[in-house]
Amino acid sequence: MDILTELGERNAAEEKLASLRKRRQSLLMKLEKLKNERVDLSTERPTDLNTEVQKYSDILHTYNLIGVNVQSVEPALILQFYPLCQNQFPSTEFYTVHLIVKGDNFTLGKHNLPPFIPVERVLDTAKSSSEVIQQIQQYLYALVQRKGNLKLVQEKFESNLLKDIEVDLGVTYVRLQLAGGENIPDTEITLTFDLLKCIPDTVDIKPCKEDEEINKKHWNQFVKQCEKLLLSCDVHTAINKIIPKIT
Repeated sequence: MDILTELGERNAAEEKLASLRKRRQSLLMKLEKLKNERVDLSTERPTDLNTEVQKYSDILHTYNLIGVNVQSVEPALILQFYPLCQNQFPSTEFYTVHLIVKGDNFTLGKHNLPPFIPVERVLDTAKSSSEVIQQIQQYLYALVQRKGNLKLVQEKFESNLLKDIEVDLGVTYVRLQLAGGENIPDTEITLTFDLLKCIPDTVDIKPCKEDEEINKKHWNQFVKQCEKLLLSCDVHTAINKIIPKIT
């Protein structure tokens, strides 16, 4: 990426953040006005005012989740998610979900979420719009983190990888092979993830060639160290610490 392209993307990201902050400030002002408004019981229904306060409170709550924009276009809430990987600026790539409001409930409108995210189940179990947004955001955040970390591994340790990383659509199954060293043979690592997690649930480590002679003492120690790393931090961080143990 050349410097002009990088500066252009950075400027676009900063404009997007400024827009979100402006929108947030506007909602804060509206919420404060609603809370301080005197209700004339002869002309106003307190329940309507409470509903408005709750609506703005729900929307404001979503701004605690970095990378979410909410628009209310009756009868729908339009949710835009900009999931980030590590400390990146917001990407121009985003996911959109239309929620159709029906009384106290929501039904799913059009969306471009990945097919493996159980959005229907989220709608069935969530108790508020904020909870819907939080759960969808968690799925997307975990997905982008897994994808981003594997991309870093592929780019940074290309010379250490025996072949391209194998991965499924949801990045819940990952298999990679690392070139061996003096005491450690070529090693195959298989990871499985929960859709909501950035750190694997299971780790399987074995020599690429099952019949290869190995120093069992060194190998068993290496496997334990690798398992501990992979089950306690993201894949990129773990592989970054595993590579020196091999070479």
